[in-house]
Amino acid sequence: MALNLFRAILETVQDFIAPPLCVLCRQYSEQLLCPSCLTLLEKLRIRPPRCYRCGAPMYGRKCKRCHGIKLPYTLARGAYLYTGPVAHVVEAMKYHGFRSLISWMANQMLPLMEEFTGQLLVPIPLHPTRIRERGFSQTKALVQALSQQTGLPVGELLERTRHTRSQTTLEPQERLRNVRGAFQARVFFPEPVILVDDVMTTGATIKEAAKILLKSGVPRVEVLVFAITP
Repeated sequence: MALNLFRAILETVQDFIAPPLCVLCRQYSEQLLCPSCLTLLEKLRIRPPRCYRCGAPMYGRKCKRCHGIKLPYTLARGAYLYTGPVAHVVEAMKYHGFRSLISWMANQMLPLMEEFTGQLLVPIPLHPTRIRERGFSQTKALVQALSQQTGLPVGELLERTRHTRSQTTLEPQERLRNVRGAFQARVFFPEPVILVDDVMTTGATIKEAAKILLKSGVPRVEVLVFAITP
């Protein structure tokens, strides 16, 4: 009883000294994201109709993102468009220490898995240098959160063979060259898998990783990301 009272007093003092703030707007909020910011995020959720292959929103009969392009994965799905407050959420998680967002992000990705057949969650691997710089691997954290929610196992089938430049400032063709030969398969897995990343921009990294998985013997690659660049 006394211990519970002490904890309650301590939490009250902590809230007074450093009240909980929304990650995005930095206004008072009992949750990581306040209702106003959640409303803004909801406007960027990807809803049908979406392209079956790449997961991007469809604005006509042909997908402007992947029509006529051969993809090494069967289908891809993303929860949000990577712009505005969605991009800020990802940046806060990756670069500003708000790792508690990972569980929320995984929850947003979870409903999309109903279309998948893969029985193994495979994270896009980061190079050890990048992990040291960032302090953690966001893709590994995401698959662990998804695994806890679904019961699906995690398989680190890929490894990063070389440290590459950040993709964020590169043009599409530069991105392809940057990641070419950056992955290799670690183990053989003869069943469909779900390849997981936080963001798909041009898709260069995901395509390269999916190609390596197919070459290693994986029969089908499905892609799950938190956000897709419009």
